[in-house]
Amino acid sequence: MKASLSGRIVGPISTDTFFESFLCPKARLPALRRVPKKMFEGITTKVTSYSELLRHEFARSVNGSFFSPNFLLVERQEEYEKLSTIESRMIRPSLCVFPKDSSDDHARKWASLEFFVDVCSGGFPDPFTFLHEASGPWTTGADYNRPYFKKLTTFLNAQFSRQHRTFIFVLCVFGRHVRLLRVDRAGIVVSDAGDYVSNPRIIAEFFWRYNHLSTGERGFDPTAVPATTQERELLNRAYQEYCGLCRDRYARPVPRGRRIFFRDYPAYKIQLTDHLSGGIHHYIIRGFFAGGESLFGRATRGYLALSVDEADDGNEDVDKPLCSGLRFLKDSWRADGYGMEREADVYDELKKYGIPNIPAVLCAGDVHCDGEPEQTITDSFKQTLSSQYTKHAHKVRPTLIHHRVVQELVWPMSAVDNAKELVQAMRDVLESIIEAYFEIGRLHCDLSCRNVMISNLKQGSITRGYLNDWDMSATLSDDDTTGYRSGTWNFWSIAMLQDSRKSNEVTDDLESLYWVLLCIAMKHFKHSKRLDLSMFYEQNQENLAHSGASTKSVGGVKKEQFIKETRDWHFLCPALDDLITDLTNFWKTFYESDEVYHQLQDNPSQLFDFFDRALQRDDEAWSNGERIDDQYGRKGSDQREWATRISCDPLPRAIQVDQPDPEDIEDDSDMLAGGIRLPFPFIVGKGQEVYGPFGDWWQREGGALTPITSFEMSSCRSSTVPPPKESSPDTGEVNEKKAGHSEVVAVPPRVRPKKPATAKRKRQEEEAPQKAAGCAQKRAKRTEGPTKGKAKDKKAVKPQPSRPCPSPGTRRSKRLAGKDID
Repeated sequence: MKASLSGRIVGPISTDTFFESFLCPKARLPALRRVPKKMFEGITTKVTSYSELLRHEFARSVNGSFFSPNFLLVERQEEYEKLSTIESRMIRPSLCVFPKDSSDDHARKWASLEFFVDVCSGGFPDPFTFLHEASGPWTTGADYNRPYFKKLTTFLNAQFSRQHRTFIFVLCVFGRHVRLLRVDRAGIVVSDAGDYVSNPRIIAEFFWRYNHLSTGERGFDPTAVPATTQERELLNRAYQEYCGLCRDRYARPVPRGRRIFFRDYPAYKIQLTDHLSGGIHHYIIRGFFAGGESLFGRATRGYLALSVDEADDGNEDVDKPLCSGLRFLKDSWRADGYGMEREADVYDELKKYGIPNIPAVLCAGDVHCDGEPEQTITDSFKQTLSSQYTKHAHKVRPTLIHHRVVQELVWPMSAVDNAKELVQAMRDVLESIIEAYFEIGRLHCDLSCRNVMISNLKQGSITRGYLNDWDMSATLSDDDTTGYRSGTWNFWSIAMLQDSRKSNEVTDDLESLYWVLLCIAMKHFKHSKRLDLSMFYEQNQENLAHSGASTKSVGGVKKEQFIKETRDWHFLCPALDDLITDLTNFWKTFYESDEVYHQLQDNPSQLFDFFDRALQRDDEAWSNGERIDDQYGRKGSDQREWATRISCDPLPRAIQVDQPDPEDIEDDSDMLAGGIRLPFPFIVGKGQEVYGPFGDWWQREGGALTPITSFEMSSCRSSTVPPPKESSPDTGEVNEKKAGHSEVVAVPPRVRPKKPATAKRKRQEEEAPQKAAGCAQKRAKRTEGPTKGKAKDKKAVKPQPSRPCPSPGTRRSKRLAGKDID
């Protein structure tokens, strides 16, 4: 990782400035009593040499003190590590701070984690020493300590992704020294390194102040509270109903939906105030399924949320299904200033002018805490410091404001079923771009595979394409193009990639739509040759003599070669292949003729002809147009990657279900567990076995597989699972059950078959009884003692005085020297 902390660190500032700026509660802070000078006397030079001893002694000293009455430091434990799974990695902070009133089981869950303390031995160099150097930003010293920053970023990503936080405090301990960190979405503020052994007041005052902060002042979002047991069950019921619709082909499966079922993603109840009506709405969410684990910046994440206001848990006679209250909730941090508009205001404008194919917005607005919007303060704090504290903060983001938008359910375009559906949806998106440009002069400026969407329902309604995520859009005035430059690098136009000073135009949005269509087609539809997708990721460095910056990323060379050269491959779907060919030739002419460029600016509607001509073709032209899984994903497809991981699970468990009907399942690869495609975190075994290595157990009820929520991971990985009834001890096969019943059983471990015996092995097996009998006779003679009449006279042995037993090293040295040791 080219450390994401590069250029985002402010400091180092003094610990007193850190306390007064970030740990000063609004309520009155009681005076701190005199701190014992020998509070950390157990942390000696020998202890600081070993990180395990250091973190144990550090936790013991803090937990036994008076200045942390409400919180407890918990050491890293094996049980906590099992619950801290993020896909294939184990998140293991050295010390974790939890409230003292939490139970033992709850204290190891992410919902109640306050912050973590990263402890390194005294031999580990302080990775923040480069902040004191006079050289430029991100020096060689920082590059040398990049593994530590990667570990720190991993811990922070894990906590931010599982909790709803505005910022997080971190303590970094290096032997006898400690640094205080405050991390938000804009950057990091770092304090000086203080010797807490000789000056224990640093640690004492930090915990004393932290214990007197409110929930919001400790970095927790007050509008997101942990969901109750009843609310979690309500959300699970809605998920199960929706999964049933997916299995019956009435809805689309949740893309990347495995996070929804991970145990270490807590469920929360979100409160959101609409910016127009002022009404308060509540939603229940769990793990996000859209967006990346970005630590800084907008940190956009998408959740499958259940509207509490529309859910009716107590009324069983209501015909409206519970899953009809599921919504898409987008959580992000928007930029403030620089002419940036709130996404909620942009959607209001699009709705006012009747722009088609925009997802319906049900509720939107900034997130407020105590009457003020939640925002980052690293940049504003940076402005108050001199240049010596900000020379490594050139990438700190301007002020970001917390923003949420709730919409109807729409899914990424990669969730389409066939090529014709993809082309129809792309035509709808093209209509949105053109109408927004002509009606209100607005450009989207950020087309990608993530915000080109498709409608949810597949039967009973017409499939529509939608253009989402207008938060980076810009309005062009008559006499100025605003100089605005934004977008996703992978799908930028060739002109934008080759000229680092070019601003967005409508032609750039139209070309980006072509690259999005091409990328989805390459990944999800069959073609005659495996392709090189490096043109979507190409980046080169350009020297900029006209500006203060030294270099700038440029690209577009491979994209230009693609549209100019003749393709030596084709899509197996004739209609899709002809459409891609026509569009490629058009953009080739666009870059060769200025006349075509001006015609497209004046009349973008001419692109509709290509899509309409393809959609009017007969069904035979759309043959071989079925969607397939991503052929170019990281390490192959996600399913192959997950299958590799799960096959190595040393503790397989299964759930026995009734034999599925042949009509319910088309083939093994297409089997759905409640709408979630197996095997990504499940594996379908032969017969009736469904494995759940992360504690997600499933059973068959009627015509669907439903999750069993009563089983926790600890019970799934223990030996207390009831054994199968009437099972054979040799084969482990389970006899046929009674109709209409399902039982949870433990699957016996597989026994590796024995290799065929060789001639040498057969001879050894035949001689084994004789050798055993001979060894038994020798042992018997040794225990009987000397035979009568043959005993030899022995001299009396003078007793030796007792002496301490020598150490193992002394024993070994004497033994090697040939000396006898009593």
